[in-house]
Formats: sequence, structure tokens, C-alpha cells
Amino acid sequence: MTENTQPNFKSQIFSSRNHRNSAYHDNAKKDEILEQRFGECYNNFYFYEEIFGNNQIVFLDVSDEAKKHFIVTDDVFEVLQSCPDLSKVYAHYCTYLKNFKRYDTIDKILAFVVDLDNVDSNDLFLIVHSRLERILKPTFIVNSGFGLHLIYQLQEPFTLLHRFRVAVNQLKVRLENQLKPRANNRYKIDHHSLAQAFRLPGFMNKLGRWVKCWKIGPGYNIHTLAEKFHIELVPMKAKKSKKKKKRKDITYIPNAHPKLYSWALELLYGSRPGWRYTSMLATVVCGWKARIPKEQIKKDLEQYVERYNEIWP
Repeated sequence: MTENTQPNFKSQIFSSRNHRNSAYHDNAKKDEILEQRFGECYNNFYFYEEIFGNNQIVFLDVSDEAKKHFIVTDDVFEVLQSCPDLSKVYAHYCTYLKNFKRYDTIDKILAFVVDLDNVDSNDLFLIVHSRLERILKPTFIVNSGFGLHLIYQLQEPFTLLHRFRVAVNQLKVRLENQLKPRANNRYKIDHHSLAQAFRLPGFMNKLGRWVKCWKIGPGYNIHTLAEKFHIELVPMKAKKSKKKKKRKDITYIPNAHPKLYSWALELLYGSRPGWRYTSMLATVVCGWKARIPKEQIKKDLEQYVERYNEIWP
């Protein structure tokens, strides 16, 4: 590779720095737009109290890329002080039944989150001055860094029983689709599981800025939300279990012709070494089915053993 064709690494570094600086200033501009529209940002600890209440918060710390670390606590100060990198700490807007933090083990939903990615200041201006007026207002809006989170807080935690999961997921998708990007928008909707973790206000984003939130709407009853989006929040129909036909217990041994026993006895004398006991057992079964007296079967087998030992000493 000649000197002229070698990549200019310095220019790439400066380009990435310029992009980061540009994103940093754009993020500050997003905060300004939200402040102009909704006033001062909301107190972070009031946010935690309203969303999580008496429920413990499930934090996810990914500072160690090799291993995820979950912290379950109701003391946010503990997390703020113990985690070395606050830009790599996330939280779940749900609680779990077990130690495994996944969709299957969700216990209660505390809020629905609409996650918009790649939201710059221009997109944000259009969203807060136009789109928000035409959709169901979220309870909170969070400037997460490169994106935006619209949070619909539930007034009462909703226990996510298995039979409600289809309806609840439909409701989540309807909330997300309110803000489908238009042709002039650069952002996109990130469709996540209800078990997804997000950045919380009071922590840092990738740009090194504090994450802020604004309260712009009320909390919601999940049944009211379902009605607004024409979703029936009813249990899934249970699958009808097919009734298995009970097999009649066999309480008798089918009869067999006595000749079956005689035939088995003749074959017994031709059995090879190593198969003697198996052949004797099969002969007993044939005699039992043919209703041969037990004493007769015993006598025939004893004679067989004596003769067999003569042939195969």
C-alpha cells in the first residue's frame, strides 16, 4: 500500500471527535427545547418515587462488559455511589418474580416506555410542538442522550399474569406506533421487550451529560389505556384439553392353545448357550397363557435343565 492510499487515521479521529462534540451540543439544545416548552426539569427523586413507589428498583450495571451485574434496591444513592461508570447503568420499569431478569419472570409492570432513537434537536422540536398534541400525552419525557423516552406511568402496578401477555403487548405496540416516523423525520422507534432496561434521570448518557426528565402528563390506569386503544384486556382463552380415553386395565391373560406351550418347549432344546434363561422365561410365559399347571411347567423345565447340561457340559 502506497503512502497516498494509506487511511488518514488522524482525520478519522478528528472526525469522530467533531461528531461527538456536535452530538454533545445538540443534546444540550434538546434540553433547552424541553425547558422552553415544559419549564424546569422534574426532580429525579420525585420521578423515582412516582414510578417505583414502594417497589424495589432493578438496576443493570454493564460496566464490566464480560458480565452483567444486577442490583436490586430501593436506595438509589447506593447505586449512584457504588457504580464506577454511571453512563453504563440502566433500570427496568418492572419487577420480577425470580432472580432471573427476563420477560418470562416479570411480576409487575410499573410503566410503558416508548423508545425513540436518533432524535436530534430538529426532530424533538417537531415532536414537542406538533406530534405530542395529537397523541395520548405521556406522563414523563426523558432526554436520554441520542434518543428520547416517552414514559406512560401506571397509577397502580399491573401484575402480568401469563394469560394477559398478548393483550398487554398489543397495548405496548399501539403506544409506540403513535409516533411512527414520517418522511421528514430521522428518528426511529426501537421496539423492545417489556423487560428492557433504560437510562434513568439522574444518571449519565453516552455523551457524558446528565439524563433529565420532564413531567408533562398524568399517570394512567392500564384499563383506561386499553380502552383508548380498543384493546380488550381480558385473559387469553384457555386451550381445551382433549380428554384422553382411558385404557381398560387388563385384568386377565388371554388364553392360548396348549400346542403353543408344546412348540415353545421343543424350541427350548435348540436354544444356544447364553440364551438359556431367556428361552426358559419365554416358555414359562407360553405355558402360563396356555393354562398349563404350574407343577407341570416346573417339571418340564427341570428335565430340560438336566438334558441341556448333558448336551452343553
